[in-house]
Amino acid sequence: DCAPARTILVEHDVTFDLCQQLLGLDDRWELRRELDLWRKFETAAWRTVDRVVTMSEQDRRMVTTASAVTLANGVDLDRFRPEVGQASWPVTRRILFIGSFAHRPNVMAVEFFVNDVWPLLHDATLHIIAGTRHEQYAVAADLAQPGITLEGFVADVRPAYQRAALVVAPLLASAGTNIKVLEAMAMGKTVVSTPAGVNGLDLIPGEDFVLVHTAREMAAAIENLLAAPAERARIETAARARVERDYSWDTIARAQSTLYRELIAGC
Repeated sequence: DCAPARTILVEHDVTFDLCQQLLGLDDRWELRRELDLWRKFETAAWRTVDRVVTMSEQDRRMVTTASAVTLANGVDLDRFRPEVGQASWPVTRRILFIGSFAHRPNVMAVEFFVNDVWPLLHDATLHIIAGTRHEQYAVAADLAQPGITLEGFVADVRPAYQRAALVVAPLLASAGTNIKVLEAMAMGKTVVSTPAGVNGLDLIPGEDFVLVHTAREMAAAIENLLAAPAERARIETAARARVERDYSWDTIARAQSTLYRELIAGC
């Protein structure tokens, strides 16, 4: 319908990749069916456009039926930036998780953290921002226990980042890239994440963030970081620098402009 205009399909995530990850965690026939449907639908869509844009090189390599290019997610560095002054000091031992419960992997992440990690922590507080109508989604974890604060939609998440001593991304499955990790890094926060939490992001463990694989590893990393403000400060500085270098809106806009010019020239 758009001919002769060039067409671009933006894949914020490759959905059949997410289905495949979920199937590895829960082998149900519904997920197998969903995986089959999504794989057929997405690969067919790729064949109908001039370019497929993915959020990571990992996703780009999955696109085999069309010309694909990576234009990473990015952050508005003027809006998301570290604040200075006593009013912006983080609250001691305050942990933040942001993720809409409308996205099943975020619910799974909260269940994992609250059921398996939280009992191993002491004298901490957990702030969960769960998005619009979060109460409609079943969560197999007690979110009403002491020390946990649950919020729905928040118009401006920056104050929540400012108050947090640490940000966690305890995802068990994830497709595309996690914009909340990039926002936290831009705010100058140390992120403790599972491999799925930083899926597709070109980050260096131990430098840009802290990588963990199990509940015990996550709890130990959190306790160690909360007790070591100098180590947190080192990672916070490196995290902000990495986002400035590779994930700013300006950098990504230049790459997007180049893509548009190439397509127009080929018309």
